[in-house]
Amino acid sequence: MATYRLVLEDERGATRHVRLLVWVARPDRLHAEIVLPVGGVRYTLDAGGGRACVVDAEERDAYAGEDGAVAVEALTGVSV
Repeated sequence: MATYRLVLEDERGATRHVRLLVWVARPDRLHAEIVLPVGGVRYTLDAGGGRACVVDAEERDAYAGEDGAVAVEALTGVSV
């Protein structure tokens, strides 16, 4: 498990200070959450076994299907 502090900036230049929580397990499991200082989890990513699920709680949007950088970037705007 790892914890990171991030600053997210939107297209208007507004910033949010958040935490990124990451859990990994062999051979290919990944779980990550972007947690806002107030308001709870914004993004959740679960991946492994060739499948991925990304949830944007604020936008009420989700993707479930094949894993890959394209799927994550399409929902979150984050390049992985």
